[in-house]
Amino acid sequence: MLWSNGKVRPVGGAPFYGDTRRDGINNVVGMLASNDAGGGGYWLMTSAGGVFSFGPTCGTDSQIVGPSHVPTSGVVSLVGRSDGYAGFEMVTACGKMYGFECEFNS
Repeated sequence: MLWSNGKVRPVGGAPFYGDTRRDGINNVVGMLASNDAGGGGYWLMTSAGGVFSFGPTCGTDSQIVGPSHVPTSGVVSLVGRSDGYAGFEMVTACGKMYGFECEFNS
């Protein structure tokens, strides 16, 4: 479960790898389970388009998409890559998708 203040509460036996509350980051609007070979981790996305990685997934336990890479038309969703690569796609309010491919880090 995800709260807008960045709190993550695992359910159904899912592991907890952290959340954004310790960093004072809020306005979290999306969560996506990792789609890479390691699996098990997750990404959190803020309303400003910042994406943070937690657990065994590509990226690190820090912001992996900074403000200079965020689309300007307003990010509304985070979805898994549809092309089979590890990573995710940001979906904007006007329906454009911006893909982010990343390498697996354990």
